[in-house]
Amino acid sequence: MEQTEFATKMATASIAIPQEVPTLDFCFCDYECDFEELVLADLADNSSYKNDRTSFLLDVPDTGAGSFAIRLIAANGTTTNLVDNTYGTYFGLSTIAGQPTKAGYLIEWQKVATLLGFGVYYFEVDNTNFTNTITTTSRKFRLTPYSETNADGTVKIETIHNGCIEGGVDYTGMNWIRSIRIPGIFGKPTFRLETDNYFDTQNNKTQIRDQIVHEYTLQTERLPSSVMAPIINDKILANQIFITDYNLFNFEDIRQKEVIATEIAEPSYASKSRKASFEISFEEKLQNTIKRN
Repeated sequence: MEQTEFATKMATASIAIPQEVPTLDFCFCDYECDFEELVLADLADNSSYKNDRTSFLLDVPDTGAGSFAIRLIAANGTTTNLVDNTYGTYFGLSTIAGQPTKAGYLIEWQKVATLLGFGVYYFEVDNTNFTNTITTTSRKFRLTPYSETNADGTVKIETIHNGCIEGGVDYTGMNWIRSIRIPGIFGKPTFRLETDNYFDTQNNKTQIRDQIVHEYTLQTERLPSSVMAPIINDKILANQIFITDYNLFNFEDIRQKEVIATEIAEPSYASKSRKASFEISFEEKLQNTIKRN
């Protein structure tokens, strides 16, 4: 106690206050279109294969007077406040176990299509901390009826997060779901043979254990940093990664295949473009094609 009285600094817990994201006062529309995420819904089928979800996770460090608000806005200006489970799952402050400063919403697009109709939507989010309110606007989402042709050429990446990403989001104990549909293809399987053998006293090579590992590649079309940065810095670090491919002429049908990321190739950039194409390698998480002697 005596030493503390003379201290010039004391160790205390710190919090990260949300900051406004800087933007450029420049229109890129003359060069390329903004990314508009395709989301699909089937009014007659509840399967996850035909119905997309989108989640928003907020951090509100002002546990005393902090607050948040999420609004779903249609292209015609109709605004819907997301305050309950009408359009998905609402997570209020202090409702996520062990994460009192976290809040958010898991949108179920089938519910949106049923109650509000198909069309283009975006979100506005207010995050208020220490009397300061920051409002952010999401990308646009084009809500479209599910069909094989509407889904063709896309890949859906679904992740479940726990634990803490240093320099990123603390998901400890949350089982937080994230999902995104991007233009690209997931497949081109390759097969890696791993062998374990020994030579007997007559120099015969004898099998101990052979295994086939299935490997896959995700190839994206040209996408902006706002889409790819969260995939690389967050989604492929998730505890569980499930990928579904919707390309009609893929080598095989791939539905919610659980995978682990193994390599990220150098992106392909272009001049006069703020987008890049990516290639990420994965292998199956369940590796049970094994032969033992």
